[in-house]
Amino acid sequence: MLEGIDGAGTTTQSRILVNRIKGLGLKAVLTREPSDGPIGLLIRKILKGEISAEEDVLALLFAADRLHHMESLRDHLKDSFVVSDRYVLSSLAYQGSRLPLEWVASINSRAISPDLAIIIDVDVDVALRRISNRPRERFENRKDLIKIKSIFLDLADRYGAFVVDGNRSIEEVFQDIWNLFKNWAGVDG
Repeated sequence: MLEGIDGAGTTTQSRILVNRIKGLGLKAVLTREPSDGPIGLLIRKILKGEISAEEDVLALLFAADRLHHMESLRDHLKDSFVVSDRYVLSSLAYQGSRLPLEWVASINSRAISPDLAIIIDVDVDVALRRISNRPRERFENRKDLIKIKSIFLDLADRYGAFVVDGNRSIEEVFQDIWNLFKNWAGVDG
């Protein structure tokens, strides 16, 4: 699972990782959170400000979306590498920035634990530049991203996630991600 603040490059790196895995002749599935399912689409509307929702409601929707979406991926979990652009650590960092972290963790306790979690750490100024050409979403401001970044780094220690420097070129960041993946998966390439 690839995690990080908005603008860290999780989407780009997830796509590259899946393509590289498939290029080795292995099965890989790319997914993202929020998902493209009905709950995920509702979450996207809330994040864009099209629908209003309290922080606890948003946290519960993310947890529900995760369980629903992981159930739909259950068959892939048996014979494919599932790469997710965001997962539980994102809920803990984002919703945990505005709600008690223990409560956010408890509502996500039924989620499948990832085998490998990588946080792409990027400076907030770099992240804001990267997302400057799109409409801003709920958490996409300096104050929130500073807090969320800090929580991500604390979570890395707590949950055994690897941290990769995302301030570098796409290729350099991917090389670190690929090295972590191939060491974990035991693949050559």
